[in-house]
Amino acid sequence: MQIVFIVEDDPIFQFILGDHLRKKHNYTVFNFDSGEKCIDNMLLLPDFILLDYHLNSKNNLAMNGFEVYKKIKELKPDVKVIMLSGQDDNEIFLKLIKHGLRDYVMKNESTLEELDYLLEEFMESRKVG
Repeated sequence: MQIVFIVEDDPIFQFILGDHLRKKHNYTVFNFDSGEKCIDNMLLLPDFILLDYHLNSKNNLAMNGFEVYKKIKELKPDVKVIMLSGQDDNEIFLKLIKHGLRDYVMKNESTLEELDYLLEEFMESRKVG
């Protein structure tokens, strides 16, 4: 059974993602509304993490997705992280690439399709590797 963390401060989007991943892929899903909660639960050993970039939009004292990403990679360097954002910002994307992130999905009408593709690709690479 694959474990996925959804780190998203928008409860509606969090629900949509979790429901989709449970129904389509039969994943075990853990939802967190902050990066801090995600980091506190890394002992659950997620196979991959869907991480919102703008986690601090409602609480400016909270860690943003980039800060959470760096901490996740310190704790579990091999975990797959897919960054989610509603902002089409090339500067953010380039900063993430420089720190090793390879998967960035825009929140829009094709988000679930893009995630499905990336997750299937990831699962295939694990079978081969």
